Amino acid sequence: MSKNYDLNLDEIITSSKKLKLGGKTFEVKQPGVQQLVTIFALADKLKNQQEPEESMQAMEVLLDTLDEIVPGLKKSKINMTSEQLMALMSFISDYARTQGNKVVPKVPGESAHIS
Repeated sequence: MSKNYDLNLDEIITSSKKLKLGGKTFEVKQPGVQQLVTIFALADKLKNQQEPEESMQAMEVLLDTLDEIVPGLKKSKINMTSEQLMALMSFISDYARTQGNKVVPKVPGESAHIS
């Protein structure tokens, strides 16, 4: 059987990972580019936000986006600390850059390396 493509991007997707929070184990799906951009744009917005109502709206969108990557996280109603939230975002960012043992460069022009 002949393949009718030159690049199979599905091969790049890694299996899911797991995390533990509040005594529960959650699956972590590999995030998409749009999810990453949303998460880090909202985190930056929250860091610089003065208005409580806008902060709450941004946090709601952030939690919805995190729930797409970590299904059930929002529904579990576990109240994360800011340290846990930052660790989760760092974990997701690292996971997005990792494919098996390969690390995708953070900066254009930076060479990829095997970890």
